[in-house]
Amino acid sequence: MQTQLPQFAPAMFLMSAILAVWVIAAILVVLACLAAVVFLRRRKSAAAAGQPCDEYRRRMDSLISNLFGVAYRCGNQPEWPMGFISRGCLELTGYAPIEFVSGRVMLNDLIHPDDRDAVWQHVQRAVAGKGPFNIEYRLTDRHGRLHWVVERGCGLWNGDRLEAIEGLIVDVTDFKNAQQQLQQSREFLESVIRSAPTGISVTVDRVYVSVNDQFCRMFGYAREELIGHSARMLYADDAGFEEFGRSIYEPMRRDGSVTIENTFVKKDGTRIEVQMSGAPIDPSDWSKGITFSLLDVSEQKRMTEKLSLRLKLERLVADISAGFVNLGAEGIDDQIVQSLRTLIDRTGIERVRIALIAPDTNVLSLSPYFCNDANASGLFETGDMDRDLPEYAAVVRENRIIYWPSPESIPSAFPSLRRFFADKSIRSHLIIPMTAGQEHVGALMFTNMRDTLQIDPDLLGYFRAVADTFANAIVRRNYLKALSDSERRFRNIIECSPMGVLTYWLSPDETLILTGTNPAASKILNADISGFIGKRIEEAFPQLGKELTDTYRRIGRQGGSYHGDNYSYRDGRINGIYEFEAFQTSPGKIAVMFSDITDRRTAEQARERLMRQLSLKNQDLEGLVYIASHDLRSPLVNIRGFSGELETGIRCLNELLRSEPLSANARSTADRLFNSDFPEALAFINSGSAKMETMLDGLLSLSRVGAAQGRPERIDVNDLLSHIARQFRFLLGRNAGDLDIAPGLPACIGDRLLLGQVFSNCIDNAIKYRASDRRLLIRVTGETRDDCVQYRVIDNGIGIAAEHIHKVFDIFHQLEPARQGQGLGLTIVRKIIEKHDGRVWLQSVVGQGTTVYIELPKP
Repeated sequence: MQTQLPQFAPAMFLMSAILAVWVIAAILVVLACLAAVVFLRRRKSAAAAGQPCDEYRRRMDSLISNLFGVAYRCGNQPEWPMGFISRGCLELTGYAPIEFVSGRVMLNDLIHPDDRDAVWQHVQRAVAGKGPFNIEYRLTDRHGRLHWVVERGCGLWNGDRLEAIEGLIVDVTDFKNAQQQLQQSREFLESVIRSAPTGISVTVDRVYVSVNDQFCRMFGYAREELIGHSARMLYADDAGFEEFGRSIYEPMRRDGSVTIENTFVKKDGTRIEVQMSGAPIDPSDWSKGITFSLLDVSEQKRMTEKLSLRLKLERLVADISAGFVNLGAEGIDDQIVQSLRTLIDRTGIERVRIALIAPDTNVLSLSPYFCNDANASGLFETGDMDRDLPEYAAVVRENRIIYWPSPESIPSAFPSLRRFFADKSIRSHLIIPMTAGQEHVGALMFTNMRDTLQIDPDLLGYFRAVADTFANAIVRRNYLKALSDSERRFRNIIECSPMGVLTYWLSPDETLILTGTNPAASKILNADISGFIGKRIEEAFPQLGKELTDTYRRIGRQGGSYHGDNYSYRDGRINGIYEFEAFQTSPGKIAVMFSDITDRRTAEQARERLMRQLSLKNQDLEGLVYIASHDLRSPLVNIRGFSGELETGIRCLNELLRSEPLSANARSTADRLFNSDFPEALAFINSGSAKMETMLDGLLSLSRVGAAQGRPERIDVNDLLSHIARQFRFLLGRNAGDLDIAPGLPACIGDRLLLGQVFSNCIDNAIKYRASDRRLLIRVTGETRDDCVQYRVIDNGIGIAAEHIHKVFDIFHQLEPARQGQGLGLTIVRKIIEKHDGRVWLQSVVGQGTTVYIELPKP
């Protein structure tokens, strides 16, 4: 007779498993929401109490960053721009908080397109009614994965003005999947029962008389290997077999059925966690058999343990971060070791140690931060393994996690580590890089020797969060130590500084107290101010004034600095003009460094008077040059005009005399006068007047350069030179010359018309003083320097001898007077460049060419 299997067991077990998952999900969501509410209420309380925001953030950073979910504060715009978002966003979306806050990533872009409008409408309805909102929608993370999330939040109101939206986003993907599975289970419940997805067996006197396929698959046995055999084959030993029989059959006789969990052994020797429900087919006659329904809960237990460990790690991050608040460098050292002990207690890992990257050698070295569990041997004792670990350093700098569950998994590229693991009998190893922002601090190293280190890959991110928390603590410790060393060096500098130094403390009631001075301060002020220490600033220096003392208070509160370059102070004891710099040395503390500039200010005032006088003289001189060059032109015109008239008269007189008969002696005298003496005299007059006219033109041009105001602007030098090149095209063609202008010349600041005259004069000189034995080549190049732009006009002309180079900028100086020109080209160039606060000079080699260097202000 075939045994009839009960149909209720698979459904009951499936429903209980799904119910357990939903209970866990509900608990987690409630915890996350409670944490968010606590956070928001604490923040409002802090604001109401006047607690500074930055102090509050320091206290709450850990809690906010490690909530189960993502806490945020954003604007009420469709893009949901974030003003704040917790570190949970990195796990959920793959984007770091800074990417949301900076606006590079918008939350709306991650919401599924089909859900965006519904989310916006739902939130707006809630905000309009000033009530909370609760909505479920889909998000796509950085890697394209879809997440179901639940968002709960509310508007942050200031009276009737909505300032922001605050809330919490929780990932419910797993729970959503469980919900879908529940729906599927309901739809196919009958099919599930018929096909028996759970293992079902019937035993008589603990001997299998019937099993289903799932039971066989669950334990790895064929049906014929089970039927007719004792259930002892699924137990590790006889004691376990007997103990489990007592624990299940006695409650079954009493209650009619029983549900219990137990660990069985599969055919291949591996263990399996099973939830087992049993009931007799006929409670009055157990000889008919007992039906057992078995559900493999190994994965469920693993997930439960995983979730438990995840919560422990999250709590650990919060506890560690809170533990480092307000600690000094030595206190942080002690807290790190204590936190490592907590980490071992909560994870069950046997050994943990921190290795740090040495900034000078850039290799990884074991640090004094280590901890073993209570049963560990001395593997990580102080001094043991205290050596460089270059094999790890490269991996840590690449920000990769190392997980070696067994010695055989260590890559062959690390032979020394393989030998070390073998010598120490290390079973497994985990290395988590420690980073603080972008800084690679070191690595958190976990080691097991008794048992294999089983780490779920999904939890590696939480281990990294723990590692980064330690990294931030170590960076803070290093910062505090460096700050202490810096303050000590600062005190030494103050004592030895030739500048006067005064230090102040800003008390909580905004009183500025003079706390210190240095010897130079009394010397500079010519007064013993050591007796001022401990006094209020108004008592020590009564004439400083409220504006300056309020500036000092602001620096003490907010930081920053203030520079005074001409401060006059007189109170009967102290008299002088001072230059000073006030700055914050640490919160609530400021320093003022000062020097006496009374003598320097007096000298500067005298210099300014002289400069004004010199400017007036220059103006007078330029006016004189202009008047002289302009007024002298009238008599010069008369000289040249009357010399022409005289030349005409002499020619007419000569013709008249030739028509008259003269004696030989008279004829000889007339020929000498009209053919030699008179033309020579006229030539001298014309030459002198022409030279004078040229000089007057040059003086007039020079005076106009001095009087020109100029219009500074940003000049595209390539465009300017292209216009100049067109002007010289004919002259260059006639003189067999080429003008090469380098592309991409840097721009400068100046007057376009005047600088055009500079480059034109330089090019004109190059043409004028070309070499006759080769084709003329003029090149213009340029580059940007630290504080200016430099241009070079290079030619291959006749060059300038060394003894003449220092004279070429002198007025009316000409290397070859026979050549055309006024001798003012480079003089005008220098005057224009100096007018632009620039420099001009040249280098030359006779027979090879000349280079003119021009430096001008850059934009």
